[in-house]
Amino acid sequence: MLALLTLTGLTLAAPASSKDEGEPKRLDLVLETRVDEEPKHVMELSFGSALLYVEQPLLDDYRITTDSRVMPVPSVVMLAEWLVRPRWSLAGMLNIPTEPIRRVQDDGGFTEEHSAAALALGVSYVPFQVRVSETSRFQPQLGLLAGRTINNSIEDNVFLLGVARLHLHTDAGFSMYLGAAFAGQRDTLAFLYGVGHRF
Repeated sequence: MLALLTLTGLTLAAPASSKDEGEPKRLDLVLETRVDEEPKHVMELSFGSALLYVEQPLLDDYRITTDSRVMPVPSVVMLAEWLVRPRWSLAGMLNIPTEPIRRVQDDGGFTEEHSAAALALGVSYVPFQVRVSETSRFQPQLGLLAGRTINNSIEDNVFLLGVARLHLHTDAGFSMYLGAAFAGQRDTLAFLYGVGHRF
């Protein structure tokens, strides 16, 4: 899936070759530290997937039980962004796990726990961008959001969510991203990717 996303992004980002030329044009990357131009679109909606790692041995100095291990939890991610400034945007995220939390025991059995959905709101920032072609731009994005679990089986938690992702978009509106996020208070690490469209 990741290979398909990368191939699609490079295909859309690459400049078209002229019919009069025997060879395609070279792909020139231009680093732009100033992102001052106004966005051509005002909103982006995207859908993606994530893998949630709800157990972090490094943070606990490996002080975890040795008789069980937690499996990664797949989830569906929906993102909405309002592009208010060239570098800044307001972001909202909804994460819906598609499977429960499974703990695998040494004897081969496993136990299941409820995995709660989460909603988060915050801001994202673009430190610089790389112009891939005349119509495509590649941007690293950093985000900080405040979130809350929904319908937790025990008690809903409030947490801060830090996000770092690599984002590619075209003037036609197509976008794709790949990144990681970490939720404090819950000690959950997530790897996420998805595609979207700007309006």
